[in-house]
Amino acid sequence: MKYLMDSHILLWTLFKPSLLSQQVQIILNNTTNTVYVSSVSYFELSLKYSLGKLELKNYKPVDLLFEANKMGFQHLNLNSEDAAGIYLLEFKEHKDPFDRMLFWQAIKNNLKFITRDSKAAAYAQQGLEVIW
Repeated sequence: MKYLMDSHILLWTLFKPSLLSQQVQIILNNTTNTVYVSSVSYFELSLKYSLGKLELKNYKPVDLLFEANKMGFQHLNLNSEDAAGIYLLEFKEHKDPFDRMLFWQAIKNNLKFITRDSKAAAYAQQGLEVIW
């Protein structure tokens, strides 16, 4: 199976794995699964870090790339088609542009989306499959 993890799932995987559901832990530990981290997440976390809204212990945002590689996660870059097509995602209650882009990437790339964000379920009719 192929999955895209939400930004907070990456942080929890690295710093607070006990916050992950049992189902998510099984998915992440199954080496036959392909788990992606989007460049959108790296941008979001780097921005929040630079604004002082995110603490990463002894890490810098660029270190997250190395840690994700060590854990066997793949990188999903934001391509021009996905960026230009975000307007096709129906506007629901979710206003966070980072989350909306992650939802859209998951839909367009046929990836199951790992998140604890309950608002993500509103996009099921557009093809977003949420895992928690």
